[in-house]
Amino acid sequence: MAFTSSLTAGQRAERKMLITVAEWTETGSESPKRVVLGRRTEDSSIEFNADIETSTDILGINYSDINKTQPQQTFDPAYIIGGDDFMSYLLSAAMENNISAYNGKFNVYIQARR
Repeated sequence: MAFTSSLTAGQRAERKMLITVAEWTETGSESPKRVVLGRRTEDSSIEFNADIETSTDILGINYSDINKTQPQQTFDPAYIIGGDDFMSYLLSAAMENNISAYNGKFNVYIQARR
């Protein structure tokens, strides 16, 4: 799906125009579930944290290599609200200490409202 923006050249998108969507497929289901994240959240920020490797060669010269950047988004506060299947899924996995429930089980998208 191609994205078309209604913003003019140089116009900055307001934060409320960017939404974060989590998508996952429950076991035994064929169609994915989607939920917009951030309900009752007062602040959210996205950071791109770099995986930096620093080394010093035998001449004493320091080098830094950036291998990749990993986006990370925070929601403050993040509440568990009744009827929110995604937060319930994450809470259940946390309570069971089921780390594998997070690996490759869902996708998170940043979308702009139109």
